[in-house]
Amino acid sequence: MANMLDHDGWLLGLGTNLGNVTMYHCLEEIEDDFPFNVYTPDSPFAVSCRDWDGNVHKLELKAHEGSVSRTRIDRPENAAIRDFFTGQFEANAGLEWYQVCEARTWLVSTRRFYDEAARLMRDGVTIYTTESQLRKQRKH
Repeated sequence: MANMLDHDGWLLGLGTNLGNVTMYHCLEEIEDDFPFNVYTPDSPFAVSCRDWDGNVHKLELKAHEGSVSRTRIDRPENAAIRDFFTGQFEANAGLEWYQVCEARTWLVSTRRFYDEAARLMRDGVTIYTTESQLRKQRKH
């Protein structure tokens, strides 16, 4: 995903909301001041993967901590944070909506998406923010 930042990529959501966007996780990897650790204590852990040609590759992977993931933006019950992020991306990152056949579709610059998510993080709001935390945050 970071390559998309380096090469002025675009994010396209075809018939989906802004909950299941992997780009959010770049903040956790890139930003030194991400407010908390989202990974399991044993992360990263070593794995071996075999490619199509049978070659084995050694990788180090991180797993998200289940207790942290419960409040993440992609969970069905977390519409408030999805709606908040959607509004922020529309207002501040140039996110635009289109209709593609039957699908409500959005498009946004990867750089502008990332920069807005980083700004929100610095203002105390992440994709793990709960509805009650968001209400408190918006009062201040």
